[in-house]
Amino acid sequence: MKTVFGSALICLFCYWSLLQFSAKSLTVYTQSQNQRNLHVIESFLFAEKAYDFVFAGTSLTQRIDFSKCSRSVFNCSLAGESSLTALGIVSASGKTPKKVFVEINFAEKDLNASLVKKRYSRVPLLSSLFLTKNIPINFFLTQKNRFQNTTRYDRVNESVFVPMLEKETRRFSSPMEAAVLNQRIVAYREIVQTLEARGVAVVFYEMPVHPTLQGSVRAEQLRSEFRRNFPNNRVMDAQSIFKGKKVHTKDGLHLLRSEIDLVMPEIEAMLSS
Repeated sequence: MKTVFGSALICLFCYWSLLQFSAKSLTVYTQSQNQRNLHVIESFLFAEKAYDFVFAGTSLTQRIDFSKCSRSVFNCSLAGESSLTALGIVSASGKTPKKVFVEINFAEKDLNASLVKKRYSRVPLLSSLFLTKNIPINFFLTQKNRFQNTTRYDRVNESVFVPMLEKETRRFSSPMEAAVLNQRIVAYREIVQTLEARGVAVVFYEMPVHPTLQGSVRAEQLRSEFRRNFPNNRVMDAQSIFKGKKVHTKDGLHLLRSEIDLVMPEIEAMLSS
């Protein structure tokens, strides 16, 4: 037993040394969406610097890379979750950025309470060795990609894109159920009031999607309801941010990487709005 325990400690120390002294990659690669989200949360919670601006969104916003932004910005968006969950993480962290930007494209999903509750895992608090990005397979994936060109742009297969857009068009053609939307608005309001009590300004914004969806019944409903329920907060629709620039998107919802690059000046301009 002692031999096994001692061997495990030696292995952990060797791996910790590798993590500490090996060359680092700016981009972290993970195995799954869930691990990617955990990496985002851990990076925010354990960040040594205080960020002036934080974005709380979904996978639509998660695709934005702020690493080259001249301002102090953290993208706390979570794929597969609602912006309500990302906002809950920001609030529960106790951090006080100057301004938090909250994506409003999807209000269907409720706050993922279990994810917010377990935001601080005891194991990562003991050592960075146990962070999601340092799971051995994630570390080696990251190192492997460090030697490759990481500038990748999406390629769209129109034969696949068209039915995906049609599916989303049907979904967005009907409004959200009023009772569900009201519940979500209440949840947003509660967190927003908590942040504002700390002196944090909250701005709502809409990520651009395909023009067919941007003018849909559901999109119009969400814009209207957020403006009505948050009269003292700025609500920025996609056109006011992106100055009428046309987008194709990858699947009707997610911007292509080339489109994100194209509108980065407008995204950065949001910080001063």
